[in-house]
Amino acid sequence: MPKKENVNAWLVTWQSISPNPKVTHRVIAMFSLHKSGRFVSHFVQQYHLMASLTGPGVLYRLNRSGEIIDKVHCTDHINGVPHADRIRCGVDPSIYARKVSELEVEEDENMQVFRWREPPTMRYNRSLNLVEVDRPGDVQELRIKLDALIPIPYEASNHALLPDKRL
Repeated sequence: MPKKENVNAWLVTWQSISPNPKVTHRVIAMFSLHKSGRFVSHFVQQYHLMASLTGPGVLYRLNRSGEIIDKVHCTDHINGVPHADRIRCGVDPSIYARKVSELEVEEDENMQVFRWREPPTMRYNRSLNLVEVDRPGDVQELRIKLDALIPIPYEASNHALLPDKRL
């Protein structure tokens, strides 16, 4: 088994608030922090488009960005402070991309276990006139059965798994 790594990265997952979600917090992608927010937001938009529509619907909207129903939102406002580097698309289920820390993936005979720390929540301190950490990010864990994973051809992995590059 390879050495356990603990890295900071972009993590892209499905999120659902419904009691019987169609998708159960599945990991979609992981990217190096060297990838820009613009790159990740484009990926999220394209992935959501491909997951939400049939081929003709996607083709119709390729050059009609004004007709995309669920557009990417690149900034959350929490405690009146913009929290950049958090990207969302869709309603329920939605795609959530964010910069996480302490990301690690372990594998045993039938499971992959993802662990990470979510980004902290910030607040504005008016008396000091600065933004500070209100609450550190929570540690999350996600277990996925290996038989639930879909193998991706090697050629596709060289294209950052963008949906329009899938084989």
